[in-house]
Amino acid sequence: MKRFISILALAALPLYANEPQTESVRGTVLYCQAWQFFLLKTEDRVVRVQTRQGDPALSPGDVVEARGVPARRNGRITVEAATYEKTGENGVVPETQLIGPKDFPRVFDEGKPSDLYGMPVRLKARILNVIPREWAFTDIDIECGGEVISASINGYLDDELGELLALHPDVELEGFLIVLDIDFPNGETPKIDLRLPDSDAITIIPNTAFRRRLLAHKVSKAASYAPWLLLLVVAALSFKLYRAHQSKSRLQAVIAERRRMAADLHDSIEQHLAGARLYLDSMLPEDGSPAPEELKPVELARDILVTAKREIRETIWNLRIDELTQKSPKDVLMSLVQKLASTTAIRVEASLNGLPDTLPEALFSDILYVVQESVTNAIKHGKATRILIASDARGPKKFELRIVNNGTPFDTQHALGPEAGHFGLSGMRERARRSGFAISFASKRHTTSIRLEIKT
Repeated sequence: MKRFISILALAALPLYANEPQTESVRGTVLYCQAWQFFLLKTEDRVVRVQTRQGDPALSPGDVVEARGVPARRNGRITVEAATYEKTGENGVVPETQLIGPKDFPRVFDEGKPSDLYGMPVRLKARILNVIPREWAFTDIDIECGGEVISASINGYLDDELGELLALHPDVELEGFLIVLDIDFPNGETPKIDLRLPDSDAITIIPNTAFRRRLLAHKVSKAASYAPWLLLLVVAALSFKLYRAHQSKSRLQAVIAERRRMAADLHDSIEQHLAGARLYLDSMLPEDGSPAPEELKPVELARDILVTAKREIRETIWNLRIDELTQKSPKDVLMSLVQKLASTTAIRVEASLNGLPDTLPEALFSDILYVVQESVTNAIKHGKATRILIASDARGPKKFELRIVNNGTPFDTQHALGPEAGHFGLSGMRERARRSGFAISFASKRHTTSIRLEIKT
């Protein structure tokens, strides 16, 4: 057994003898690509440290102690399969250098003070191409003074920056120069790779050419949205037309119902009132002489029926005025003036100014009632021969309407009221209160005026 163990030990000696030796290296972190590698600046050189260790995360300026297998790639010392630890110290990162194409050969002058390998640099270039890669990595081809250089960045660019870079703008880039880890044939120059820490390292230079390309891009992008915008406009117009059609249908239904109600009132209730009035007339003196005292209630009832019949006729007329919802207040009032002028023996005139284009239906209906009642009273009680309906503006959303006649003046304080079968004045006041407009009466010599102050 001992002899067998000795044989195994002798056989293992070459393995231990050929085991690669590890080396420790200490320095300041210049650039870190987590889970892959970082660049470490020592006292006399820049070392590329290959590692799969992702934590703790490193930042430029951290001082670390790394241990791994030394190797040589592209003429440079690297440390592979390394592990590392932070020392807790902060080192000094070299100042960013502004470089151009003439400076690139210095990258390969190993061991000289002018060496830029792993150094923070800033250069101006033009974006040629942007290529998203797997594992959240983006390659960028840039052109600087006729030289094509590759750049790369950890992560993907946001959509806005990606769109701008696709327009090939001039940019200023700030990152770290390294040499790609690939073997080159003798005499061939290794490719330079500019590693950018994040998207903030890219600054677009907005020159005239870029502004023109950006404007053309925006126009093209807007044009691509045009069909959708047109579809939205068509949908909005279709909905508006549908709502208008619904409103028109409802309006036509309302008008039809108003006409039906007017016909019902005319064919039934008004006929009953007319019959009741004839019956009461038969009980009063036929020669028109004053009724005896015992028939006074009959005469009062007859007058009430007359008033009710007139108001029903006015209601029927209002119900049949389709223009109330279809025409302007001025047109409706002019229609009323023409109707009065054609059905009475008096002169009816109008001077209408300052009227709004539309009025709420309930308000306008009450205004029309007051106008009709004023005209009726002027003809029936005042014996007027001339009537003027006039309006004027009295400020924003306010106008005045006057009904003036040359009939016999009357005193509103002593005018007959509902207790005597007269409902005209009380009806007008009630309409004014209901719709919120002011009404006043004035009589001077042979002129009577009713004024309405209306706020819309």
